[in-house]
Amino acid sequence: MSERALTVVAFVVLVALWVSLLLAALRQRSTARRLGVMQKETLARAQESERRLQSLFEATTDLMSLWAPAPGGAMVLESLNPAAKAFFHLDDHAPRPTAEALFGTEFRALLDDAARSRKPVQQSSAPTKTVAGVRQLHTQLIPFVNDQGVVVRVAALSHDISEITERAQEEEQRGRLESLGLLAGGVAHDFNNLLAVVKADVDVARAKTRGDDGSDEVLAHAGDAIARARELVEQLMCTAGARARQSEAVDVVAVVDDTVRLLSPGAGEVQLRVEARPDDAFVFGDRAQLQQIVLNLLQNGVEAVAGSGCVRARVDVVGDEVVIRVSDDGPGCSPAVQARMFDPFFTTKTSGRGLGLSTVFGLARAHGGSVEVSSLATPGHGATFAVHLPRCASSSSAALSSLAPAWVQPPSLRVLLVDDDDRVRRATRRLLERLGHSVHDVGSGLAALAVDEDYELIVIDVTMPDLDGPATLVRLRGRRPALPAVVITGRGGIVVKDDVVLAKPFDADHLQAALRAALDRHQPRPA
Repeated sequence: MSERALTVVAFVVLVALWVSLLLAALRQRSTARRLGVMQKETLARAQESERRLQSLFEATTDLMSLWAPAPGGAMVLESLNPAAKAFFHLDDHAPRPTAEALFGTEFRALLDDAARSRKPVQQSSAPTKTVAGVRQLHTQLIPFVNDQGVVVRVAALSHDISEITERAQEEEQRGRLESLGLLAGGVAHDFNNLLAVVKADVDVARAKTRGDDGSDEVLAHAGDAIARARELVEQLMCTAGARARQSEAVDVVAVVDDTVRLLSPGAGEVQLRVEARPDDAFVFGDRAQLQQIVLNLLQNGVEAVAGSGCVRARVDVVGDEVVIRVSDDGPGCSPAVQARMFDPFFTTKTSGRGLGLSTVFGLARAHGGSVEVSSLATPGHGATFAVHLPRCASSSSAALSSLAPAWVQPPSLRVLLVDDDDRVRRATRRLLERLGHSVHDVGSGLAALAVDEDYELIVIDVTMPDLDGPATLVRLRGRRPALPAVVITGRGGIVVKDDVVLAKPFDADHLQAALRAALDRHQPRPA
């Protein structure tokens, strides 16, 4: 091959080598460009993911925290989300608290479990003392493990379930107390029927044996026993929230002041103070029952401080409510005691019936109110009871009509007596006849509708199986709109428009006054 040919071949080889190098460089540059684009895309996705996670971390209302293992087995707090900082009242400059101080002792055990097992763990804790106070948290911990299988972070997500749990407990307690209230109301109704029979028979016997000193004394003792039994029934009916009320606009501040003055002489070394007396703190209700609420709460506080200390009462007007607060310096009460303190007959005392706080609950409910209690179960902090009652204007005072007679009753009335309890009906009939009235009695509302005899007044029981008293009166007044009526009841809490309500047991004087009041309401007064 000639020298010229060799030169051409060498040139071709050099060109080919240059082209291949150029192509390789172009391919490398293209690959690098693609890799660069991929890296940018990956970085952008990572940054977007991080932004989303950061937004979630900052925006969630749950409590989020990050913990890192430290030498010696400790877990160090790295960061808290804004919700957790606000919940625990921490700022960026505050010292970082330990796991135990922040979330309670159980939380540290959960951290250790998550780090040891390298698996998520969760738990709903009992009420725990945290930096934010006693709270109940549902916590889930998620460990993050690196390629070597070592836990490098533990994320904690906690949800405050205190209010949910409290509402559930309140609903459970409300349902339990309502059931007990219904039971108490039923027992009170039946017991009052029995007392009505005994009371009527004792009154008749006393009238027949008047002048016999021995009989008078025995029957007087029986009357006293009936009165004490009625007081117990009244307390049961208060527990049921069903006690009959004489309603008027009551100055709650005056009630608190009067009750403190009444109780102070018997409080010993315990100081009773009234700390707030706002104007216009009026409640539409029964003054005696409102005083019973305050008296029971003050007595409870005096017993709690055990001989020395202070019991404070205050009245606040908050919007449409009047709030009565009674606080003491006693040892407080545990959540377990708080859960049952309004149950009838539950007591932590060595003696007593345990009806004081249940009576408060029942009377507050009967007035359309509620009762709250707060206590840390810490000596010296005691407990605070808050009774919330609907507020009314002082100018709306309008006591219900008294049973006192407004005019002279005729010497004799024709009375229709309606009661499904045979014993009560017979006893009431004897009282009416002793008062000089002519009586026709029947045992049901339907039977009353079928009576053809003319009568001037009806005495009718509220609770009857076929047709109750109010429904019977509605149908009777379709024929006789101005029919006077006395409604008798053993349950209480009964309101019948335009009619006199007489609670069992009653005596001849109460019955006579009720008849007069019924006639006064439904018949025109003489000029």
